Amino acid sequence: MNKHILLTAVLIPILFTSLIIHVSIVTASETIIYNNPRDFSSYWSFEPFKPLPPRDVNPVIVKIADNESFATTGFTPKIFTIDIPPGSYQRAILNVSIRLTDRQYDRILWIFANGIPIYWGSTIQRLNSTAEADVTLFLNLFKGRVNFSIVLANWVVPNLVPGVFLVNVTLYLYPGPTPKWVPTHYIPLWRDPYGDSLAEFTPSKTTLYSQVSLPEGTYRLAAYLFTKPGRLDEFFYGNIPSVRDILMYYNDKLAGVFHVFPTIYTGGIFPLYWRPMTSINTHYMKSPEIIDLTPHLAQGSTANISFHIMGMKLASERAHSPHFSVIVGGALLAWVKDGLKITGGEIISQETWYRDEPLIVDVTSTVSYYTEVTRYKISYTAYLETSEGKLNISTLSTGYTIATISSTESYMNLTLLQSFVNFATSPGVGSIDRFLER
Repeated sequence: MNKHILLTAVLIPILFTSLIIHVSIVTASETIIYNNPRDFSSYWSFEPFKPLPPRDVNPVIVKIADNESFATTGFTPKIFTIDIPPGSYQRAILNVSIRLTDRQYDRILWIFANGIPIYWGSTIQRLNSTAEADVTLFLNLFKGRVNFSIVLANWVVPNLVPGVFLVNVTLYLYPGPTPKWVPTHYIPLWRDPYGDSLAEFTPSKTTLYSQVSLPEGTYRLAAYLFTKPGRLDEFFYGNIPSVRDILMYYNDKLAGVFHVFPTIYTGGIFPLYWRPMTSINTHYMKSPEIIDLTPHLAQGSTANISFHIMGMKLASERAHSPHFSVIVGGALLAWVKDGLKITGGEIISQETWYRDEPLIVDVTSTVSYYTEVTRYKISYTAYLETSEGKLNISTLSTGYTIATISSTESYMNLTLLQSFVNFATSPGVGSIDRFLER
């Protein structure tokens, strides 16, 4: 995975205040009634990105939610138990189409399958919207009877935000051979009170822990995370410190760095831009970041995993407030072969470091500047001895983040640059090439 993100935001307090007033008087009297949930032309708001289905293949259509009402639901999920038609599928696309009965704020919208997060997005503030996500990564979750959990954190306030969301969720499964790169098992990292793999960083809890046991025959392992900054950290790149990297440790070894990405809901902070087309990664915000952990299988089939978030505790202390939050959802992805035995293994070499360079603050008579830079490199080489031969693995993660803030009495400019590469290889002398089809 190679990703390079640059975000620049200019906040002008006077203008932003006027926009909030504008939002409060918007009505939904012109609601569009749509007929085809996959036809963008009948929607007020939609994303420009649309996953392409396989050619000349008719999907099996699985209806998960049909005009399901979300009024004052908070973070309590609604559960839908669905029997997936048996068969072999090559692609999975999830469509989420929403109609709003009246004005409302944009709200969190998450979907889990058997507790595993598969969709991480948001709603619109008026009328209706549609979005699609390629969820082929989770094909092996969609078997037999599946509990789909939908979280839409809505609160109805009469005369202010009385809108109720009517949610439609449809899964399109395309018949064909399941790709070899699709994991066979999904292992939750946490369990919240509703059974979903969801957890929260706060200033008093900047490290999250998980203990896992891997299925026998696991020959490849990866982790993925979705992230959601919130409360005083919703615009975390405007706080000091500005970086919210999440460091993952596998049996106390630094195994990866996950980036908390900015969340600008439904097209930006300027509501007039929300029609007709929002930007990529708004309704369905982002694909999960995935880090390969296969070298760590040499340490055995059990692991103590921890995640530590950078910068939040100090930012909370500087603000004299505990109201900082980053919510994470994620799981381990395991590739398992029945009958395979892992008989041994060793991490041959490793280079792991993470550096948070000193914060730079420069204040003149008219402008103040702040700069923060983090860099890291994580490299492992290992081998696994299996009942079918030797498997060589190497992984590399490298990246950096640069955050800058410049401000005067009348404006603030925030810039966040995040760049990273996650890379893994397996073939080598003595490797079992057919095991790892990436």
